[in-house]
Amino acid sequence: MAKRLLLIDDEKFFLRSLKEGLVSLSDVFETDTCYSVNEAIKMVVTHSYDLIITDIRMPGKSGIDLLIHLRDMHYRGTVMVMSAFNTSEAAEKIKAFGVANLISKPFKLEWFKNMLLEHFKSKESSAAVTFETIDLVTVMQIVHLEKKTSALEVNAQGVRGMIYFMDGEIIHAEYNELIGEPAIMKMITLSDGSISVKNAQGRVKRTMTIPFVEYMMNIMKTIDELQRDRNAALAKQNESTEPSAQEPVNTGYEHKQNNIKENNMGLGEILNELKEIKGYLGAGVFTPQGEMLEGTAEISGIHFEMAGSLIHDTLLDAKKTAKEIGFGNLELLQFYTEMGIIFAVCYNDGKLHFHTILVIKTDGNIAMARLKLKKVVDALIPQF
Repeated sequence: MAKRLLLIDDEKFFLRSLKEGLVSLSDVFETDTCYSVNEAIKMVVTHSYDLIITDIRMPGKSGIDLLIHLRDMHYRGTVMVMSAFNTSEAAEKIKAFGVANLISKPFKLEWFKNMLLEHFKSKESSAAVTFETIDLVTVMQIVHLEKKTSALEVNAQGVRGMIYFMDGEIIHAEYNELIGEPAIMKMITLSDGSISVKNAQGRVKRTMTIPFVEYMMNIMKTIDELQRDRNAALAKQNESTEPSAQEPVNTGYEHKQNNIKENNMGLGEILNELKEIKGYLGAGVFTPQGEMLEGTAEISGIHFEMAGSLIHDTLLDAKKTAKEIGFGNLELLQFYTEMGIIFAVCYNDGKLHFHTILVIKTDGNIAMARLKLKKVVDALIPQF
């Protein structure tokens, strides 16, 4: 039985040309097309598709709405996304939806055909893809990356909330009687409900002016606080049922965490060794929640306090990915930016958990940075 492919794009000429070009592969897979998300939703109900490829930017419902619908219906095939915006950051966020591939437009037909052939003939093409990771924060990040002027509608607990974007920046939000950032903070805590992306209609009064990245920093802190509260509640519950198993671990860890700041002088002396690295810009030690314990707060425009909060989630995602693809535990993350190179290490032995961040210039000594950072992290452990 031939495999089945569904292509969704509002550019009719492009889609017709694409389907005609795939006729020669009809013995491998059948190709259906549609021009809107509403039409695609009807088709996935009546047909069984092995692969769905959708554009993201479309009038009315967007590709994001389709991804959310596929998540809700527990679609078990593979999904790819076509988009004219293809940066490493965009690809990272798109793939957080469970998307197997981000296809950059425009592309050559022969390349597209070969990619599809490889996909359908690969043993891995039958692997299930789920969309359990779709949440409001992920959708907000995609809208920001697209620089869209649109609105996110959140329906939960019988209440409708809205987040309005202009060119990818949040300008207004409302949920129940809440307005602005409090409304967003309330919506991200909701565990049940639906999310949809809508075209912005009419003029919306701007009530929010802070850059998106700052809102995201506050959101991540709120999520961390909620997680800490849940962990604390779970630990308390476990302590009441299994005191002998839980008490030694929690007491020891809390003791270390409560006494960290007493050792700040020792942490600073250890971090000073990193200053010997060619191109050194700064370094810091952080709690898993992003609180800076010791280090350079700001140097050459680098904000370490913000970095600790944002890199926290990046480290967790990277560690999870490394394990899922069979690469074992993550030891080091290395980011390249216009300003310099960021190295991030997460130390977590189950009892002690902290993050260490180092930044050097782009022409700095990378090999020395990696060696010294490992040595410094080992030296930091006894200080907590």
